[in-house]
Amino acid sequence: MRKRNHTVTIRMNKEEYDLFQSKVKESGRTQQEVVIKAIADLKIASAEEIEELKRLNQMFADILCQLRGATTNINQIARKLHTDGEIPNDSKRKCPQKIRHGAPGHLAVRGQCA
Repeated sequence: MRKRNHTVTIRMNKEEYDLFQSKVKESGRTQQEVVIKAIADLKIASAEEIEELKRLNQMFADILCQLRGATTNINQIARKLHTDGEIPNDSKRKCPQKIRHGAPGHLAVRGQCA
């Protein structure tokens, strides 16, 4: 067995200590074994990795916001088409399309928006 001659002292609040003790009891190992195992298996992200994750998270949040806006618009158009059966006048100028009835209760829109 290797020789361990370094001592590390840490402070915990009551909740942290109770959690630590429950993990020790659950594992059937000593406190030292639990801490060493946890450190050996732990992956700590570098500052660069954390910044990249923050950047990606913001990018996905922006995309999600745009997607929500687009789906809201699509839902509004579909509701209008299903109630009136035609595209509103202000939309016809921007998006000339042909509307045909498909299966009962469904409208199919063909065309291309500018």
